[in-house]
Formats: sequence, C-alpha cells, structure tokens
Amino acid sequence: RDCLGTMLRNIHQIKGHVSSLFLAEYTDKLLLLDTGCTTDVARVQQFITEKLNRPLADLKLVVATHAHPDHFGGAHLWQTKHSIPVATVPGSSRWYRGIKGYVQHRMDITLARIVHKTLGSGYKVIPLLVLPFVMVHTMVHPRPPLWYPTAFQTTYQLSQDTKTTLPLFPDWQAVPASGHTNHMVVLYNAEAGILYASDLFIAPPSGKLRAPIPLEFPDEWYSTLERLPKDCPNTSRVLLAHGGDVAVKDSLLDRLERLVTRHKANHKLGWQFRLLNYIYPLNTKEVKEHRALTKRGAGPVEQ
Repeated sequence: RDCLGTMLRNIHQIKGHVSSLFLAEYTDKLLLLDTGCTTDVARVQQFITEKLNRPLADLKLVVATHAHPDHFGGAHLWQTKHSIPVATVPGSSRWYRGIKGYVQHRMDITLARIVHKTLGSGYKVIPLLVLPFVMVHTMVHPRPPLWYPTAFQTTYQLSQDTKTTLPLFPDWQAVPASGHTNHMVVLYNAEAGILYASDLFIAPPSGKLRAPIPLEFPDEWYSTLERLPKDCPNTSRVLLAHGGDVAVKDSLLDRLERLVTRHKANHKLGWQFRLLNYIYPLNTKEVKEHRALTKRGAGPVEQ
C-alpha cells in the first residue's frame, strides 16, 4: 500500500502476541502505533531489521494509546532497553494506582494471556478451563509472563483533552478517545485518511463493529464515537488492534451510530463477554476519582 501521502510510504501490519501492531514507514524514519506486549518488542525489532532491512535506530517514536498490556506493555523496554522515545497520556501512569489497581493490573495481564491462548488454540473452551490456573499464577508470581511496570515517565506526554500533534511526525495527531479507559487516544493521519482506533472498538470475523471489553465509561464512549467522525473527517481506512485493516466503504459516522444504537439496546455479544464486562471492572481508585470528576462536570486532571 504505497503512496499513502507525500511523506508516509507504507503501513505494515504485524501479528502481535494478542493484537495487531501497525508500523508506519517513511523514507527516513519509522513510527510504531502502540507498543505491543513485552513479548512484541523483539517481534517488531525482527520485522524492522529482517523484513524491512533497516536499522532499529530508524524507529523514532513509539506511541502507547492507553495502559493495557497490549498497548502499553512494551513501553518500558522500548524506552529503557532500546532508547527509543515513547509518547503516551498522563493517565497511563495513574491507571493502576492503589491496591485495587494492583489487582486490576494482574487481571489485565491474565486476560491478555487468555486471549493469546484463545487465538493460538482456536477453541473458546480451553481458556475457560485454564482461566483459574492462569489467574492464580499471574496473581502470585512476582513477574508473570507479559508483566510490565505500571508507572514510569515516558519521553513525551500527549494531551487527554485536546488534539496533539505527534513529536517528529507532524502528519499524525493524537485524538482524545475516552470510554474504554479514561485516558485513551486514537491516532489520525488526515493526509493519508488513516485512523488508528486502537481498541476503541473491535471488529471480529463477523465484520460488525463491537464495543471493547471492558467498557469502563459507557457515556464517555458514546460521546467519543459521536465526535470521532468530526475529529477525523477524511477517514478512508481504520486500523484496529483487534480487527486489522478495515476499509471504510460507507460513512464512518453511520457505522459508529449503528454501533452505539446496538450497544445501548444491549446488543447480544455472547454470554461470556457480557459476564466478563460485568465482573471485570474493580472500581479502582483512578476509576472512582474519574467518575466523581465527571459527575461534578470536570474533566480529567493532567499531572
């Protein structure tokens, strides 16, 4: 997919541990749209050096859209081990605060491990059988598989409230997109008509857009989806961490409106996913404070 714009040459999709990773290629630099899990760092490095035949030093920026394992998990390795700048929003370092935050972090890692087993096995029953063992192991092990530090200072901070032009990549903007978490951003390239939606919504094999799991702040998610076509008006391609590269054949606004309508009508997602969405949120310190601020009419406070 060449000639996407005067600067952007190509978008490469890399199969990650639990999600799709997207690498934007330029003549003189590379941009990674989300860090991937800790295990994905070596996978992306291999792709750059062997498939593209370019030095890892060409990777000039890695963006972490929110704090979940497959989007923030590799941030510390990219920045500390490989000295590659990472950009994220301030809320990422606060997401797992407190005792409940610690438990939530371990639950998120457990979920990522189960999703990986689902993708690898092709059978949905296997994760249900191994879930208790994976949960116990993740909770008691000091550093279980996919573990990553929850709070550290990244090179660049993106705004949670307004659009932010990415450092070193002026053709990309970080667009606030809360709902799945209180601090998420999506990435938009107006010139190329590309929207990297992370997992603001997902696209299973059925083709219908779905809500992410978990959905911590439904009302904010509805507002984000209603605002998104205005913030990203020239979108012709949507890149999804869980769904891949999706061409927008009809109006993006129409598709998102249908998604909101289905979700508000309690659209059937499957009993496993509905159950998970009810029991998964732990009402952590960050979630409680954000809901209190929202109730008072204030937005998230950047620190």
